[in-house]
Amino acid sequence: MQPHQNQPSTSGTCFSTRRSAWRDRLSGFMLVSILMLVNGPVGAVIASSETDYRSDSRVTLVVGSEQQYPPFSTGMTDNSAGGFTVDLWKAVAKEAGLDYAIHVRPFHQLLQEFKDGKADVLINLAISDERRKFADFTVPHVIVTGAVFVRKDNATILTEDDLAGKSVIVVNADMAFDYATSRGWTKQLVLVDTAAEGLQLLASGKHDAMLLSKLTGMQTLQAEHLSNLKALELKAGFAQRFAFAVNKGQSELLSRLNEALALTKSNGTYEALYLKWFGVYEVREARLGDFSGYLLAALTILLATAGYFFHRRQLDRAKADNKYRDLYDQSPDMFLSVDLESRNIIGCNQTLLTITGYSRQQIIGSKALSLCCPGSAALAQSTFRQFLSTHEMPNVELQLQCSDGRIVDVSVWASAAFDAPATDADDYRILHLALRDITLRKAAEEEISQLAFFDSLTALPNRRMLLDRLGRALASSLRTGRDGALMFIDLDNFKALNDTLGHDKGDLLLQQVAKRLAASVREVDTVARLGGDEFVVMLEDLSEHSGSAAIQAEAIGEKILTALNVPYDLAGHAHHSTPSIGITLFAQNKTNDAELLKRADLAMYQAKAAGRNTLRFFDPKIQDAVDAHAALEVELRNAVEQEDFVLYYQAQVDGNSTITGVEVLVRWKHAQRGIVAPYEFIALAEETGLILPLGNWVLDNACRQLTSWAVQPGLAALTISVNVSAFQFQRPDFVDQVLAILASTGANPALLKLEITESLLLKDVEDIILKMTVLQAQGVRFSLDDFGTGYSSLSYLKRLPLDQLKIDRSFVRDVLTDPNDASIVRTILALGYSLGLTVIAEGVETQAQRDFLAVLDCHDYQGYLFSKPVRLAEFEYLVSGLREAA
Repeated sequence: MQPHQNQPSTSGTCFSTRRSAWRDRLSGFMLVSILMLVNGPVGAVIASSETDYRSDSRVTLVVGSEQQYPPFSTGMTDNSAGGFTVDLWKAVAKEAGLDYAIHVRPFHQLLQEFKDGKADVLINLAISDERRKFADFTVPHVIVTGAVFVRKDNATILTEDDLAGKSVIVVNADMAFDYATSRGWTKQLVLVDTAAEGLQLLASGKHDAMLLSKLTGMQTLQAEHLSNLKALELKAGFAQRFAFAVNKGQSELLSRLNEALALTKSNGTYEALYLKWFGVYEVREARLGDFSGYLLAALTILLATAGYFFHRRQLDRAKADNKYRDLYDQSPDMFLSVDLESRNIIGCNQTLLTITGYSRQQIIGSKALSLCCPGSAALAQSTFRQFLSTHEMPNVELQLQCSDGRIVDVSVWASAAFDAPATDADDYRILHLALRDITLRKAAEEEISQLAFFDSLTALPNRRMLLDRLGRALASSLRTGRDGALMFIDLDNFKALNDTLGHDKGDLLLQQVAKRLAASVREVDTVARLGGDEFVVMLEDLSEHSGSAAIQAEAIGEKILTALNVPYDLAGHAHHSTPSIGITLFAQNKTNDAELLKRADLAMYQAKAAGRNTLRFFDPKIQDAVDAHAALEVELRNAVEQEDFVLYYQAQVDGNSTITGVEVLVRWKHAQRGIVAPYEFIALAEETGLILPLGNWVLDNACRQLTSWAVQPGLAALTISVNVSAFQFQRPDFVDQVLAILASTGANPALLKLEITESLLLKDVEDIILKMTVLQAQGVRFSLDDFGTGYSSLSYLKRLPLDQLKIDRSFVRDVLTDPNDASIVRTILALGYSLGLTVIAEGVETQAQRDFLAVLDCHDYQGYLFSKPVRLAEFEYLVSGLREAA
């Protein structure tokens, strides 16, 4: 097969010249820079084994395309290759100036050739953590959901769980195959080479179901006239983020492909191909504009403002001149025109009809508010009233109810117009609405929350979520006077089950225990999994009297004991398990959350000692920790009055290990205990209000240090980061206090960085934004600390005047071993860079962690690998290079 010649007049490929030309053509297109920022873990250094695409020798790439996987790839031979991905590749290769030869093969054969180094590019490979081990990926060019296909007369398969033990068809080695294997269905799988082959087998009645991309399956059903098959109306457990894949380490080629992909998006080629191959089909999937699902949902936020002005011009021009009607109808966004007097819809574009499923006759003349879901109606109504009174309409997020019952999340912008000459400048007659589908962005926010706050095995809240809810429950108990209880549940002899029957049976037991616990408590209660075989149940809204509350908690505990004693069916193996339960009451909120968990844990061990399979309440005689807490408060109050504190300094470095700044950390100089770490007293300081004078002391001393360093070479350019608690920030006089300290110390505001946490966003966000804006105008910078462990609302994040995101140490600690933590880190980096923020990782303790973060394009670090928190003199020696190596 002859290679495609994309630039025949040029005998050689000079990468640097072409790349420069591409950048010239791309100036003004913000999309390119964002694409390069979120390129994922492609290296900063070209590996020695990488093909040199900058040389004068012409390279012909071997490009693999899957057989008959519509609409992405069609055709069974090299010469018949077609489809969306093939056409997109041809456009990208033309922009990048690449020669290539397309090889069409069954997917499993393509994958093996790629692993063996016999193929340079796979143009339709779904991204996964496993595949990242042998391939690097461009930004995704399309995202599709999976589906379960069955015969229409099927009556036994209603959920994915019903596939256990059934004969299931999958395309050999694709993402559905990987997913089915992960579910333990390997022995029941039937492997095929193409989607058409599999669906024909299913239609013949020989097998029970097929796992396949929903879009591919629906198009194949139509093309093959398989009218006796259908896709189940459920969310399959797998999705496919298709991208171009190159061999590991080919960063130069990857960079060229990403830039060329951006060009196809900016010049309209991508949209044209998308409409050609997907536009006529009912199933609407995500596109390049959505990038990598939840990783790049923030791009929608970033481009929203520009989109508003663009769509407003579209609306005005479409009304003024019919020649823009095609643009109006083919826009990926929905448009509505509403008569303000009657509030009826008087116009809409085709996109709205396609997405909602309504006909134009159903839409025109109906009330605009009738499109909203009941849950959004009140917000829509109040927003409309605001417009009538102020003639201004803020951007709002609503939910639309489609004709088939589907819910679509939309972001709404508005502009008003006259329908005839008006005498009053505010006499608007028509309201034009632009609605952008943000369902994927909402799903991304939910995905981030799911990764950070829920246990992946049982889908129960994890420790982070439990502690958050426990804090709220304690506050509610204090406010209402009603008691609550915490139960610590440990499964007896669980290790023996894992050792004898295997961890898969242990996982099944944990999942069934989770379901039984959830069914045994009330809706107001919380069931969480801490890890292993440890569960926690939090009971709220019990009696105001401790005796009655204990009786209520005991009744629920006995119900749980009974439920967990019923034998379990572990994939055909009968198993009996018992729990030991420890219970402690909130005791009118006299203890903190950590103390409550400790008491419940101690009570659980009392149940173990009593013979297991029973429950016990916390022994009130065990009060040592409570007494120590009270004594600590008295000592801390005295320490604040006498300023018995000292600042420690921990270096922050860049990718070259050059110290660029420092975080100051307060320590307590205790007369008997020596230096006390902040985790032992900061929470108490916040609880008692002592954080205010302590926080001012820290800020004042940090600013004085900035002034002292300003005249010292090598130290003058360093920034100082100071942690600010939510309690401090919410004070009405916080801004005045900061400005007064800056003025009195003479510190340079541009070198002061205030670190805030996401918990700050839970209350009065508008006031927080205003305070940050005032301080930023004076030069003060802001860093969002512990990002990903708290609120993590993307809609609020884009509004905060931040300069930096700080990846929490809990994600960095296990980034090399936990795929979830690695995904969260990758998401935070992509989000931060797409919003124009710097990103720093804290808690970096090993070179391996640092190297992995660098591969993910994180180049600012803080942690023990570089320096532990040290006293001032030792830090200054470290910066100047005078300190001897440890």
